Amino acid sequence: MNFQLAPIGHSFKGSMAYYLHDKRQEGDAQHPQTAERVAWTETRNLPTDGPQTAMRIMIATASQADALKAAAGIKSTGRKATAGPVFAFSLAWHPSESDALDRAEMTRAADHALKVLGLDHLQAVLVAHRDTAHPHVHVIVNRVDPNTGKTEPIRKPAVLALDKWADRYEKERGKIVSPNRAEKYDEIERKRAQHQDRQKRRDHDRQRRQDAQARPVSEKSPGAMLKELHDAQKARHRQEWKDLGRADKAARDQIYTAFGGRMKEAAALHKAECKPIWAAHFRQARDSRRAFERRERNLAGVIVNAMMATTQQKISGQLGNRGVLSATFGNALSSQARAAAFAAAEVTSRGTLQRQLKTILDRDMTDLRAQRAAALSKQRADFAATRTALIARQDGEKMKMREAWRQHYERRPAGRGRKPYWKAQEKPAPASRENPLPKKEFDRARAPTPEPRKVASAPEYVARPAPAPSPTGEAPQPPKRSLQEVPQVERQQQPPASSRPVMAKDWDAAAKPQQQEAAPPPKDWGQEKPAPAQPEMRKDWSERAFEKGRGEIKPLPARDRSRDDGPER
Repeated sequence: MNFQLAPIGHSFKGSMAYYLHDKRQEGDAQHPQTAERVAWTETRNLPTDGPQTAMRIMIATASQADALKAAAGIKSTGRKATAGPVFAFSLAWHPSESDALDRAEMTRAADHALKVLGLDHLQAVLVAHRDTAHPHVHVIVNRVDPNTGKTEPIRKPAVLALDKWADRYEKERGKIVSPNRAEKYDEIERKRAQHQDRQKRRDHDRQRRQDAQARPVSEKSPGAMLKELHDAQKARHRQEWKDLGRADKAARDQIYTAFGGRMKEAAALHKAECKPIWAAHFRQARDSRRAFERRERNLAGVIVNAMMATTQQKISGQLGNRGVLSATFGNALSSQARAAAFAAAEVTSRGTLQRQLKTILDRDMTDLRAQRAAALSKQRADFAATRTALIARQDGEKMKMREAWRQHYERRPAGRGRKPYWKAQEKPAPASRENPLPKKEFDRARAPTPEPRKVASAPEYVARPAPAPSPTGEAPQPPKRSLQEVPQVERQQQPPASSRPVMAKDWDAAAKPQQQEAAPPPKDWGQEKPAPAQPEMRKDWSERAFEKGRGEIKPLPARDRSRDDGPER
């Protein structure tokens, strides 16, 4: 069996027009009046069996919902239902069940479905159709309760319960036509059983912990008591940090509040002190204006006001390139210029006094802000010191707790319980694929390194590379030789030098005599010696020296024999 839920609607008339008549064809504006597809109809909780009369009764019941609530003593307050009162669903059987299916079985199934949904106490109309190969029945329900006027909701758990009932219904009839649904609910039941088992284990563990906490201290194990102490220590440490933060914030707020009050008091005091000063200023300004107006009544006063106006214009920079006499004459001729200059002088005087008084207030506020900054700096230093002390104390307590856990696990028998929390986190190092043995065994099994073979050596003179020619014209010095230990290597017998070509690497061998000992150095460095194999460069030096006017090349000075590094012969 399969079921299908229709959307909740508002019109019983439209629903009945669809279920009690044949389907509309494409292009029809209204439902047809024929009812060939309707097999039979029945009603539930209605005083009539006629579907049309039942429709009118359901419409009246839904429209009188508020009156029914009042009659039942139920308040009409609360959230109002936004969906309509019409709810419909259908039950369909497989076409292979049509021969063994009768009206009684279909009505029994519809009544069971209403009961599963929790709607069996409401008004309903059952309409069976025969226009398809699979038999099916439609159930139209009025969601408004005729006794209380309340609208019954259609919740998701009820729909799931209807699906489960359909699965049980197929199993009871002995013919499963929806195997996927059966597998789905078997999986749901399996997961539900697993969830219940896990919940039972959690409840058992919770009850065991509660029993352990309620057990007297004398009956608790050392591990349980140590765990309680550890949990209490962690909770106390967290609370200490919270208290430290709150205390620091309260201290800073207190500083800001105290200095804020002092600033307000200083501002109020400054205002009180400035009040008589401003009063005197305004009296003086009023007297000055009266004197200005009196002087405006005669020629001498006009000239005085003109001169004062010129002075004010000169101070404010309004004269420009004009002369004082010209400006005074112009001011004497213009009363507006004199009045404007007097007004500007008043504004300047008032601004000057205001700046002077504000400077006094700013100086007081600056002092208070400096004092507040010093207090905040001291508070920060105190907080840092307290924080450092708290960290040190808590670290010490944590170390003591770790030591207590370590001793506790050492006292426990071997192989009992799990590892300590600081050891459980350590993971063994993965063994190398090429070297599965431990390091010590691998080093022990490794073959010893062979010692280097000793080769016989004999002292020989080793020549150094010849120095580069000197650009100053001096003859290059012969290379210095040193006595070094040279290993003796068995050489293959070489053919005579005259019988083999001279290669680049054999130049030194061809130039040196074949004897083992080196030729002794000359005794007198001043004797003429054969020039090195660089005639072209010597020629270049001579020509360059002659061109510079040095004349002939001077002979080389005799060299001291003590500078020779070679051995004496």
